[in-house]
Amino acid sequence: MRFVKVSLLRSALSILTEAFLFLQMEGKKEFYKKAKEALESEGYRYYGEDDIKGIGSSHMSKPDYIAVKGNILVIGEIKSPKEGPTSASWRQIQNSDGEEFKKVRLEVAEREKLGLISKEVGGHEIIIRGQISDYIEKIGITYHLPSDIFELEFKDIPVKKNEDDDISTKKRRHS
Repeated sequence: MRFVKVSLLRSALSILTEAFLFLQMEGKKEFYKKAKEALESEGYRYYGEDDIKGIGSSHMSKPDYIAVKGNILVIGEIKSPKEGPTSASWRQIQNSDGEEFKKVRLEVAEREKLGLISKEVGGHEIIIRGQISDYIEKIGITYHLPSDIFELEFKDIPVKKNEDDDISTKKRRHS
């Protein structure tokens, strides 16, 4: 399932670049406010840490925010300047890491060691390819999506009536 479209990614990277500069000056909590403002100004419904309910002993293994617009779900991770992309901690396997996330951390660290990519690029890969994917896999396992996300209307989702039918596009509500 693909949650991020190319145009959304470009827009998100632009927001993140501006936000990172702001973050260095104002701190992580102020960045949350700016991220919320930026996403809401683009028509996204924003859910912060307090809106995302953790489950069980791994309840902290959840995204910093979730934003929804139409049938696009954005899972966000915010890093402070103290934990920048070159930080050694980003390359250390954590107990809460899924198997794929562990592989990404190790593979990126190896490519950095060989000089194929910089630590700056590697750190971003760890978050984008590893941590965000890990959060997607953990939906319903370590955290719940906010319940009103399911009240949103999803349009133009291909629906197959049965195995013999062609896929047709129908307007439907997720419930």
